[in-house]
Amino acid sequence: MSFPGANPLQAAQPKRVRTQAKGLTQAQLIARALDNEEGNLRQHRNYLRNEEERRKRAQVVRPTVQGPLLRWVSKEGEDKVPLAANSVPSLYSGPVDATQPAEEPRFETKPATKNYVVHELGQSRSTLKPTWTQSMKALFGDQVEWDKIKVYVGKNRPLGICLSFLWGGHSC
Repeated sequence: MSFPGANPLQAAQPKRVRTQAKGLTQAQLIARALDNEEGNLRQHRNYLRNEEERRKRAQVVRPTVQGPLLRWVSKEGEDKVPLAANSVPSLYSGPVDATQPAEEPRFETKPATKNYVVHELGQSRSTLKPTWTQSMKALFGDQVEWDKIKVYVGKNRPLGICLSFLWGGHSC
């Protein structure tokens, strides 16, 4: 009797003997697990050390300035600008009628960029602000005796206000 799909040569082959692997004892399994765990711990420590070195190399160190410094600051914002009058001003506009209220000036806002130079004596929050004399020396040099110069505000010129008394200078 032959089975369909059976190979007649296969039956003539000698039967393979399969050896069964001996099972390890409990003590051997525990010893193997401890060795494995010790190797894993060593690899993990090495991995953590390598990662820490890599982070130190990749860390960006920003240069810091010790002592006084001048900083340029540029800010975008808006300015209020008066609207131009529609009529051309003339030398003589006629008699003034006191009964009619004066026309209030109208303003519009336009985008503007403001630039500043900031003088700092240090970068910590506890550092005092520089005096006017210190700022002038830092910006323009010390060839001028800045504490003896009269200073006038730019607004309301030519009347101006003498500011030298604010910094302990001489009276105007």
